[in-house]
Amino acid sequence: MPKRGFEPPRLVAQIPEICASTNSAIWTMKFILSLLNTFCQCNYKNYQLMETVKNFTDEINICTKRIIDSKVVTNILFKQYNNQI
Repeated sequence: MPKRGFEPPRLVAQIPEICASTNSAIWTMKFILSLLNTFCQCNYKNYQLMETVKNFTDEINICTKRIIDSKVVTNILFKQYNNQI
């Protein structure tokens, strides 16, 4: 018997358009890409460093040369997420 608070198993998958986890994943992806652009070393001066990333909803150009690593971005996202709760 599952503990109280667990969701019952689903027989049918949720619809992606209305699923909260899908919507938050799209928002998080856009937020991560905007952070990576903010901390870009080249500041869009050298377009050879740019690459196009197809997001869930659109195409976003991001720099391939980063001034910070992904652990820093993860920590920023974690703090941002905790502030929203």
